[in-house]
Parts: sequence; C-alpha cells; structure tokens
Amino acid sequence: MHVVDPEVAAGLEDIFGTEAAPPPPIGDWRTRRDNNRVLFEGLWQRHEPPQDVDVRDIRIPAQDGTPLSVRLYRTPGTDSRGVLLYLHGGGMFMGSLETHDGVCRTYASVTGLPVMAVDYRLAPEYPFPAPVDDCYAALIWLASSAAEHGLDPSNIVVAGESAGGGLAAAVALKARDEQGPAIAGQMLVCPMLDDRTVTADADLDAVAVWSYGDHVTAWGAYLGPDPVESAYATPLRATDLSGLPPTYLEVGELDIFRIEDLAYTRRLLDAGVPVEFHLHPGVPHAFDLFAPHAQVSQRAMADRRRFLARVTESGRDGK
Repeated sequence: MHVVDPEVAAGLEDIFGTEAAPPPPIGDWRTRRDNNRVLFEGLWQRHEPPQDVDVRDIRIPAQDGTPLSVRLYRTPGTDSRGVLLYLHGGGMFMGSLETHDGVCRTYASVTGLPVMAVDYRLAPEYPFPAPVDDCYAALIWLASSAAEHGLDPSNIVVAGESAGGGLAAAVALKARDEQGPAIAGQMLVCPMLDDRTVTADADLDAVAVWSYGDHVTAWGAYLGPDPVESAYATPLRATDLSGLPPTYLEVGELDIFRIEDLAYTRRLLDAGVPVEFHLHPGVPHAFDLFAPHAQVSQRAMADRRRFLARVTESGRDGK
C-alpha cells in the first residue's frame, strides 16, 4: 500500500476531487488531450504563475521548413549566463506553449535564466520522429541565433518533464551523435524514456497521476503500430550513453517511470556522465505541478535551481 505525501495528497484532492472520474479507454488520445487542456487551465487558476517575466513569441523553421513557434521568457534586467531550452510534457500527444506557460514563467522567475519553450508538433498527427526533430531544430536555431536575442549561445541547458524529459534526452543524444551544438547540461524531470514499461502495477496505478493506460496510449500515438527501436524515440534503448552532458534526473517514488529512470541513471553513471539523481518519497508523477507549495516540491525546485546555476556557471568559466 503506497502512502502519498500529505501535502501533495491535499494538492491532488484540490485539483481532482475525492472521486476520480473513470479514465478514457486505452488508445483514446483525443479525450486525454481535451482533459489535459482543461486540467492545466484549472491548475493555473489555482496557482497563479509569476508575472515578473517578459514573454516574446518567435517563429523559427523546423527541419522540414515548417514554421515552428517558440516562446522566450526572461526576467527584466537579468545578466544572461545561459539559456534553458524547455520541452513540455504531455506524452508527445498533449500539451502546448499555453498549457505549460506557467511552468516556463516559474523557471524564468526562480532561476533568473532565460527560457525558450518549443511548441513541437504532436503525435499522432505528427508521430516520431517529428517531435524530436522539431526540438532538435530549436536547439540548432538557438545555438546559431541566440546572440541576436541577447542570449548566451555557448551555455544551453536542455530540459523537460515527462515526455519533454524524454525529448530532452533524445536531443542530447542527437546533438552528441551529429556533433551538433554543445549542451552545458540536461535536466530530466520524471522523464518518459522507455516504451517497454507496460506491466501494470495495480497498487501503483491507484495513486498514479500518469497511469499505465496513459502510458500505452502515449507510446501508441507516438510510435504507431510498428516497433521503433531508435534511441531518439526511446532513450533507454541507447547502447552508448558516453559523452553526454552533466545530467540532473529526478522522479517520484510513486511514478510509473521510476524503474526506467533509475535504469537510465545507472547507465549514465556507468558511462562516466556526471549525474545528480533524486528519488522523492511518497509522490507521484508531476507532483510539483499539483502541489507547488509542498515542502517536497520546494526542495525539488531548489535542487533544479542549484543544478542549473552550477552547469551554467561552469560553462561560462570554461570548466
């Protein structure tokens, strides 16, 4: 029997109520996408994000030439020592610049770093490799054009949570393999890394914000009916993790991604990659979104902020 952190449990009850609605059938991505949009609208009404942030929308070319939207966040008067390339969560088939606007405002306000969020195209309309290609195109653009926008192109950290964490891991792998732009660090928050996490744990699913049904639906939308064994689709399939940038990885004890995230952490360490890893007790997926004022959420944000400060300062100093 899993016990949820009391402060996080209160936050979840405030958002979802005491009686959860029955989940959509496995494979029903449309209902999940609609529910996700409504969820985030209610979330930001309860937890207003920081307003001390300047926001600018920019259009950049995707790899295939399609115009791609990115959104730049920064606090006025800060000395840019780097930039956070942020990739939103949502199982690769949900989420947008709007749903995660509050997340990006928070990072910009709390860390003092400029944040560039990517409105990558979503599955199943645009399955793999479109989302990861869009995110990589944003990295390429940022490295070549950041200086024009007052950003430091030599000190980029790629980051994301959930599906965005998986995309961030894929972007780091692709940049290494293609000798692309240098990345100062990767910040992977409860990353979605492996399509083989399919054996349901009923006890864990009972407290999961992201369920096994959601997981199967997401990978089906992203990869389609045929097996895809690319490391850029599912980073845990990568055979070589050497040469990746310093990594921050965190996951909740009650998150269905905990095993794959532990496995990825171990393989990063075995490959000689510097890793800071946190397993937060008694919390499910995306706990900090639903209970941002909980002590565990405050600790998690402090850890992320410290990691970002360390890798950006190290990059600027040439260490």
